[in-house]
Amino acid sequence: FSFFGTLFVLTFYFQDYLHYSAVETGLALLPLSLCVIVGNKMSGRLVDRFQPRQLMIAGALIRLVGFCAMLIPQYSTAYSWLLVPLILIGLGGGLGAPMSTAVFMQSAPKIYTGIASGLSRATGQIGSALGVAVFGHYINDAALFLAHMKLAVLMIVIATLSIVIVSILFVGDRQSEHGTLADPEKAK
Repeated sequence: FSFFGTLFVLTFYFQDYLHYSAVETGLALLPLSLCVIVGNKMSGRLVDRFQPRQLMIAGALIRLVGFCAMLIPQYSTAYSWLLVPLILIGLGGGLGAPMSTAVFMQSAPKIYTGIASGLSRATGQIGSALGVAVFGHYINDAALFLAHMKLAVLMIVIATLSIVIVSILFVGDRQSEHGTLADPEKAK
């Protein structure tokens, strides 16, 4: 919801509000995409030292800071004000997303991993579609674009904060019957 909603809103921000071309918009969003890759690589290396739940929460917190920082550039049209939020959102997404999938998959009994995987992908797609639909509704008026973008970003911040709170309160460091990601020997 938050991540893809942000991509949707930013595309229109760059193209309709700042009048970037499609290529310039793609280049402006490139730091976010590259940082997702970096965050994914980091998660693979850090999972040996930290529980997946810890990395999932850290990723969500990093994204939360990035989303909060997106409120600042709305007073300026300088791209440099968006660069740090884009980097943080990408790193946090890349760090947290694989770990949330791992935590989800660890909670499913072995015989239901296929169903769990399909459910995980389906809910992700539903969240993406809802993010585009909800935020598309708010930014459809050119005269109120900036005010509605601020509202969309506030909703993204609230959604991400709820992810952090739910993860801290209700997601445990479960060890499945096949071991944890942090201990591959138990997985054998």
